[in-house]
Amino acid sequence: MKTSVSIIMPCYEEVKCLEKLLPQIFEILSNSYEATVLVVNDFGMPDAATENVCRKYLTNIISVPYNMGSQEAILYGIRYEVQHIKSDLILTMDSDGQDDVREIKTLLESVAENEISVAQRSGKRPEGKTFGGLYLLYKKIFYYLTGIMPDFGNFAAYKRDIALHISCSPHFSITYSLALPLIAEIKRIPVKRLERIDGNSRVGYHGLFVHGIRSIFPHLIKVSLRLAKITCIPMFLSIILVLVSFVMHIFIPQYAFPYWITTILFVAAIVSTQILIVCLILFTTAILTRQMSSHIKKYE
Repeated sequence: MKTSVSIIMPCYEEVKCLEKLLPQIFEILSNSYEATVLVVNDFGMPDAATENVCRKYLTNIISVPYNMGSQEAILYGIRYEVQHIKSDLILTMDSDGQDDVREIKTLLESVAENEISVAQRSGKRPEGKTFGGLYLLYKKIFYYLTGIMPDFGNFAAYKRDIALHISCSPHFSITYSLALPLIAEIKRIPVKRLERIDGNSRVGYHGLFVHGIRSIFPHLIKVSLRLAKITCIPMFLSIILVLVSFVMHIFIPQYAFPYWITTILFVAAIVSTQILIVCLILFTTAILTRQMSSHIKKYE
């Protein structure tokens, strides 16, 4: 008996891309897997053109109630899949052609228990050098804040039990791909990035900013703790030195620090204390948000 696999593809007016990708996907998987393709129409309303191409290639399609964006649309599709399709393996990928369909079998064959196989895409981004530079800066900041290198996207494969976990985990309500390391080990598979099939990339500077903010949210607990640990060192040092400076000014003024140094130390103590307070607020907010999300999901 063939292993069943569901391919989940978020789609926003990608008819030309689907016309090329869908027959390739079925051809590649036909001999080895029982494949079901689920296109998640992220247009926010029924899209006749997308529905027609899906009907042409006997592909499942569902429409989201509003334009969610690819990350939330994938989660919407996963929740539908675990309730109605229930395949052994799940693979998610973009529908713009940048994910190489020839690598689908590579990802699926690399899937193991309690692991998520992701495509570690190489190659230049299509948005240009300025955008590429800003994206590289974002990757560095994300890595320093979370300890996770964001060198993968939506092209990922895993077993059904992980899909069930994703479907009810509060981590994925805001973002998908960069929340994956929170629930299982990541196995990176080197894959070359392809060009978009139709038109220019829709990800602009605003989209990059929103993506950066959204990707950080599931990691707020780790980020707040890492920043708090780093902040504690200068905070305690500056407080101690300020106290020492005041004592020296009172008892041995001839050896005391200059007033401008004391002022700088005092400002450093205030700033680091404020950062620590912000970290504690972020930590508390992340805990409460996760608990509320879990409670709401429980009674849906």
